[in-house]
Formats: sequence, C-alpha cells, structure tokens
Amino acid sequence: MRIGWLLLALAGCGGSGPPAGPNIVGPEPGPAAPLSEEIRAMLDSVERAFREPGTVTARLNEEVQVGTVRVRPLAILADTRCPIDLDCAHGGQIRVRVAVGGVGEREMELRTPLAVPGGQLRLVAVAPPRWHRMPAGVNPNAPARFGFRPGGADPGGDEHTHGIPDAAGARAKAAMGFVNLLIGWAVSMAVYAALIVVAMPAKATGPRRFLDSALGIGTLLAIPGFLFALLPGWPIMSGLAGLRPAWLAPLVAGPVLASLMWILTRLMLPDGWRGAGWALVGYAAVLGIVWGCLNLAAA
Repeated sequence: MRIGWLLLALAGCGGSGPPAGPNIVGPEPGPAAPLSEEIRAMLDSVERAFREPGTVTARLNEEVQVGTVRVRPLAILADTRCPIDLDCAHGGQIRVRVAVGGVGEREMELRTPLAVPGGQLRLVAVAPPRWHRMPAGVNPNAPARFGFRPGGADPGGDEHTHGIPDAAGARAKAAMGFVNLLIGWAVSMAVYAALIVVAMPAKATGPRRFLDSALGIGTLLAIPGFLFALLPGWPIMSGLAGLRPAWLAPLVAGPVLASLMWILTRLMLPDGWRGAGWALVGYAAVLGIVWGCLNLAAA
C-alpha cells in the first residue's frame, strides 16, 4: 500500500513541471527584392518557351508524357549556355541525361532531336538561365525545369537557349552588358594606375603623394581607356565570355586586348607619343585580365 502511494506521488511531481516554451523558429524571412523591368524581360523571354503550345514541362526526376513516350530528366551533364545578361559570340549548349520509355537512358541537347518510338523528341527550353551576375531578388536555388516537345520544329530556335527574342529583352541585355563594361573599366583603371605608381623609379612616398599620382595617371588614361573598352573591347569581351573552361577568359582576354591596342597605337599615334602608346597597351592588358577575372568569379 505504501509503495502504491509513493508511486502516485512521484507521478504527480513529474507532471507538475513548467509548461514547454514556444517553438521558436526565428524571424520570418523578409520579402524578396523587387526585380527591375530589364530583369523581368529577361526572365519572361525564358518562360515564353515553356508557354509554347505543345511544350511539356518536367523537373528533375519527374516523369511526364510527351507525345507517345514517357520522359524523365535525370541529371544535367554539362551547361555552357551563355549567361542571359551577356552577349556572347555563340549561345552555348546544355546536355541532359533523360530516361525515355521504350528507349532507355539517353543524352539530349537543346534543339537536337532524339529518335523515339513513333517519331522524335526535342528539348526546347531549360530554366533557370545562367547569370554572369545574378541580380538581387532572383532565387539562386530555383529548381531546374525542362521543356520537351514531340517531333516537329523548335518554335523558339536559338533564341530560347539563353537569349531574348524581343526588343525589350535586347535593350535589357545591352543595359546589363554596359554595366559590366563600366565595372571592368573602373576596376582596371584603378589597378593599372596603382601599378604604374608603384613601378615608377621616383616612387611617390606617403599615402597622399601615392593617391595624387594614381589619380593623375588615371585621369590621363580615363577617356582613351573608356573609348577602347566601349568600341573594340566590348564586342571582343562579349565574345570571350562564352569560353569554357571559364579560367581561359583572363588568360586570353589580356593578350588579345593588348595586341589590339598595340596595333591601334602604331597606326594612330605619331612617333613622339610611343611612350603613351605603351602605357595604353599596358592598360589594355590589365583591362582584359581584370574583366576575365570578374567573369571567372561570376561563372
């Protein structure tokens, strides 16, 4: 009897503890940053391919019916598409492993038809796009989606690989490319001016003297350097943006731009200005290396 009363007392003590505290999971995530009209136009150009009649969308490991066959994307094997916010000499490509009913596992590329029972299968759209510099507000963890069509021609063509088929999208890409150009020009100008001051025989002493010398050199080279980056440099750097592997960009861009600048200075500057010409050649090399490193960091 005494043992029974003891057990009841212990049970009462065990149930009289303080109530459990609230389940605190942290603050609610804030709203995503609003997207600019240019970015919205870029994203809409990609989504337009998925809205084409007859296009069937699937995520990784999701099986869908496309025409007469069942299709399931398994993995992305390689993705060399040009970033959507850059202009590249070529659009690049993406390779995807898919499981196709009645065929087995196969590799597919954008717009390249695959023979299947009853006809052909095409991969016509892939999202999300690649970015050179991902804007704030774009989900970096968005799941991959793939658009398939049964046989027939690809209505999007190369435009939907990464690019923008309409005028608004073209303006958006041009604006993003110009921003990238300004960043590369400003950073390379600062780096090159600092390098020249450090390498000067009568080196400036003290932070103030160093800054004054660097600003003076930067001012002399600013306008010709910007014109060079804008006119011949921009299309060349846009073409080199699609280089793979990405670490080739700084190795190739520096010598290419320096060689082009050397040719231009030999043709345009008189003999008495050869020193300034070599200074511009050095700047062009730094511009190519800095831009290539920025491209590598964002790849």
